[in-house]
Amino acid sequence: MSTHNDGKASPSTPMTAPPSHSTVIHMPSKSTYTPLLERSDSTASTSQVNQRVLVSAVANFSTAYNLAIIGSVVPLVTETNPSLDTSSIPAITACSLVGAIVGQLIFGYIGDVLGRKKGMILTLLLTVIGAVASAVLPWSSSIYSTLAVCRFVLGIGVGGVYPLSAAAAAEGGTDPVLNNKRVAAVFSFQGWGQLASFLMCYMLLETSLSHEWTWRVLLGLGALPGVFVLHEAITSEETKAFLKSQHNPNRLSLSAAMPIYWKQFVGTSVGWFLFDITFYGNILFTPIILNGLYDDDAAMNMVDIAQFSVFTSLIALPGYYLSYFMMGTMDFKHIQMQGFFVMAILFLAMGLFYTTLLPLKTLVFFM
Repeated sequence: MSTHNDGKASPSTPMTAPPSHSTVIHMPSKSTYTPLLERSDSTASTSQVNQRVLVSAVANFSTAYNLAIIGSVVPLVTETNPSLDTSSIPAITACSLVGAIVGQLIFGYIGDVLGRKKGMILTLLLTVIGAVASAVLPWSSSIYSTLAVCRFVLGIGVGGVYPLSAAAAAEGGTDPVLNNKRVAAVFSFQGWGQLASFLMCYMLLETSLSHEWTWRVLLGLGALPGVFVLHEAITSEETKAFLKSQHNPNRLSLSAAMPIYWKQFVGTSVGWFLFDITFYGNILFTPIILNGLYDDDAAMNMVDIAQFSVFTSLIALPGYYLSYFMMGTMDFKHIQMQGFFVMAILFLAMGLFYTTLLPLKTLVFFM
């Protein structure tokens, strides 16, 4: 643009717009975000990794024990309190599961804000408090409702173990395949916890201990795993992957991550929702289901039911380790699909041919 000496612009000369400056905001893409199972902690020593894995494994053992034991305890509580109103009994089992759902949501958030270590300490404390409170309930007419409240508190604790233990185990080292196997190994302790609940019930029923004290001891034992590993949880190191993520510019918010991972989210959550209906339905009600199958057998008492429950838990254990050894040779998706497919076939067969299979009662439940 030319100007005259008087400073006015010449009308014949076009004006040139000043250069514009635009700001481009780059959203993190799937290629720049590091998935959980591929995060590495190259600075962690073997002892630090093993310590975190130990805490996570024992926490999962505690989770399975405390969820499974209530199925064995409810018949004992009912037997020793025959005069009380039983309308609150279903709430005892339901409160554990509702608490677990609440715990997963709360501690999943806490684990991302405060860290895996602090979150795990809190979950262990809640589990211990809930288990001890359940065991020392006063002999009163409100025992069922009070027990339901205690199991809800415990449920929050055991629910928090799921997201925290998976994250702590997955962020253990530099090898993604080994991290995956750590997660599988940690969750395999749920199988041992389930087995321990039925085994302890069977062993105590074989003693001269009264049923009143038996169910209290069984509930109180649920606090021991948390007490055992609490010191390790307190003295453990926070995962370096979590500490790095706090300063990672590529961290994804939920709203930003959902468009990228919505398929994985829906596939995983819906698949596990359907699986958990059958899984926890069978775990929590194993003694009741067995009692229903054998209700025409006068010899089928609580001891026999506990014994059969031990057998059914033993059968599930190889599946955990089969998945463990398949990792590295097969991806998660196909391992999970195979497991879901086999379960679907077995449950469908039991539903369609229940009457035909009923004479083979033991085989029906083992399936």
